[in-house]
Amino acid sequence: MPRKIVKFAPEDWAALDQLARERHLTLQQLADEAFRDVLAKHGRTVSKAQRSESAAVIRFPKTSPKKHRL
Repeated sequence: MPRKIVKFAPEDWAALDQLARERHLTLQQLADEAFRDVLAKHGRTVSKAQRSESAAVIRFPKTSPKKHRL
């Protein structure tokens, strides 16, 4: 699955984090919902079958934490 890094303003992050906690969701679940809404708004919906295929979990090997230099 492709990955992207997204930056949030601190106040936006706090609002999203609070919403996720209140709804008992992960940030990924909130993002999925938001992007489905955007796609639907523009007439580009994704079927349940396509979503379940793309929702497969990919496990990456754990790496040791990098040591920070001071």
